[in-house]
Amino acid sequence: EIFSKRIIFEKLQRLNYNKKISSFYDIHYKNLHHLSTHPKDFRDVENINSLLFRTLGNGATKILIHGDSWGAQFEIKKSKKLLLKFAKKYDLQFILADNSSYSFSPLTAQLTKLRDDFSIFPKFIIIIVDQTDIGDELCRYQNLRYKSNGRVYVKPDPIGTTRIYSIGNYLEQCRILNSGGFAIKNLIDHKKFVIELNKNVNEKGYPCTSKSILKKLEKEISNEDKNYIIEVINDYTENVFDNDNLDKLFIVTHPHRNHITNEYRLDIKDLILESLNTLDNGDSIILIDQFNFNYYSNLDSVFVAGDITSHLNENYFIENFVKKILKTLETYL
Repeated sequence: EIFSKRIIFEKLQRLNYNKKISSFYDIHYKNLHHLSTHPKDFRDVENINSLLFRTLGNGATKILIHGDSWGAQFEIKKSKKLLLKFAKKYDLQFILADNSSYSFSPLTAQLTKLRDDFSIFPKFIIIIVDQTDIGDELCRYQNLRYKSNGRVYVKPDPIGTTRIYSIGNYLEQCRILNSGGFAIKNLIDHKKFVIELNKNVNEKGYPCTSKSILKKLEKEISNEDKNYIIEVINDYTENVFDNDNLDKLFIVTHPHRNHITNEYRLDIKDLILESLNTLDNGDSIILIDQFNFNYYSNLDSVFVAGDITSHLNENYFIENFVKKILKTLETYL
């Protein structure tokens, strides 16, 4: 039994298990699907809320910036320096709540959590909408999205599911190893669970890869899928304006490399426009989608070379993306 306990201790060390981090994660991911960092990779226990959001500036007016990994680019050093300077000038505080693969459904749930659990009530919201949000909604979240008391939430992947963001498998391993009773039984149960996971990987692989999600952009969307995407966009905007403190919503979109080379036929901007045409609060929504196309003669100066998800080069991101957004925001401050 002593030997079994030592093996469990070593396994938990290899998993980078931390009770506080895992407990926080277990509470909050249950209606957000996943948080910003895998609990195995997160070590900033003293700033554990950064699993959900980070802040820049100490001003009175709060501005939320959220989205997927495109939104995460706002946290690079040059961008944070620019945002902080802007925040000091206008007495602002930026709430950075980007999260890899977050599309409209988890972003809707995230906004509810920020308001209800952390009393964050932004006056302005900037949502960075990536083209992959279409595939994320259809492949990752459609079957996990649900409503409770009129609010949208997204469940985690079921335990045992082999998907990129199936964090429940990690938490389940930690739970099994930390269970009461005999240590040898916990080791046996853990071994069975890992064997079953590996079996699922071998049989099913990892669905919803970047390639499969991007493939959605190569052809026109079906009416059924189109109506679903418009519904989730409408649910997001309805939630945004469900608080009287909200003044303006800025929706930012940008084409991928393959849009410019005419390899993609579907652009999420068109679905956003269809959604906006059905809303009553259109005057409070600003769509930012016109960027400097002069760069497009050299696409490598716009997009990271070799990146199939078309993230923006740092210089273009700062000079033509962040500054464009801040210039637009500035007119409403």
